[in-house]
Amino acid sequence: MDKWQLHFLPIFKKVYATAIGSEQLDNALELTNIIYAAEPAKQTFLDNKSADLVTISQAPDWFNLEKLYDEMRQISKRSALIAAFTYNLLKIDAVTDELTGHFYF
Repeated sequence: MDKWQLHFLPIFKKVYATAIGSEQLDNALELTNIIYAAEPAKQTFLDNKSADLVTISQAPDWFNLEKLYDEMRQISKRSALIAAFTYNLLKIDAVTDELTGHFYF
């Protein structure tokens, strides 16, 4: 779990966190509302239509995006928010970059 994700802990009753390797989970923060699983993002243990927020941090480019999106559609509620974060700031075009730039600088 990344530092920015800690801000969500007081908001959600349950937080499900996954990582492909158990080494990351062995060093994870232990709180009563976090449930961890070592599993691929494209095939999680979550129930259908159960997630209000899905976050992918640091490595969306590592995933098979088609399978990942299929899984996100399956586990996400109709009103869910899906957010992906990477190491670098994405540059799209001048208008979009100006709109998103104030969040970072």
